[in-house]
Amino acid sequence: MIFRDFSRKKYNEEPVMLMDYFEKVVGTPMDMGHYELVIRSFDEKYLLLEELVKAEGSDNETKKTYKVPYNLKNEIMKIVEDEKMDKWNERNDMHGIVGKLYVFKYLQKDTYIRDSSEHMPENGVKVFNCIKSIISKYLSDEYELTF
Repeated sequence: MIFRDFSRKKYNEEPVMLMDYFEKVVGTPMDMGHYELVIRSFDEKYLLLEELVKAEGSDNETKKTYKVPYNLKNEIMKIVEDEKMDKWNERNDMHGIVGKLYVFKYLQKDTYIRDSSEHMPENGVKVFNCIKSIISKYLSDEYELTF
């Protein structure tokens, strides 16, 4: 585990959200909860990763924070570029899926781009799962911050 050093000035600055992965089961009268991974700026070597989980039927959301290598952003942006995710919302021939909602927001040139399973190409679920998989490899005690 990594212990946070509050003496550094960088910790006093508000981190900027760079990416946000979100998934939720939809189309049911029950609150099925949600799962979210938020990546925020930290410094030139590291990013903050927040894992937010709201369990089915729960009113509470759990949160864990991780300090991860900055390269994670580059790995994900490569997928965004390869899959041309910034163009997903411009096409009319894309269709969503029923039963599960996926959303991925990312900062690109001072603007947030939002892609979702409501408007995605045929391989969209695979792309969302790939992004989640890349981020998830850092959800371990090795990277977790304790306060």
